[in-house]
Amino acid sequence: MENRIARVIRQKRMQKGMTQEQLAELIDKSAGFIGQIERAETYPSSPVLAKIIEVLGIDANTLFFDIDESSVVAREISIRAQRLSPEKQNYILDMISLMERYFKKDN
Repeated sequence: MENRIARVIRQKRMQKGMTQEQLAELIDKSAGFIGQIERAETYPSSPVLAKIIEVLGIDANTLFFDIDESSVVAREISIRAQRLSPEKQNYILDMISLMERYFKKDN
């Protein structure tokens, strides 16, 4: 029995090259519990789900809604940038501007 939450957690864990054991250790649960979540045999409590979202860097909206992958990436960039100092945010913005110019030349 698969569901969206199970699928997203499994996909994101695998994208990060993380084993169930590694994820379990980071959220202080067992690997078996992670397996049960990924097989949709059990659902994590809200606090455990919050830990999984944080550890895997999941956009919580993708757990519940079918949204465009490009908007997920844009949101991920925004979330990560918000954790940086304003100076570093400006640096990232400058890098994005450089990449935009590069990609425009490439087309």
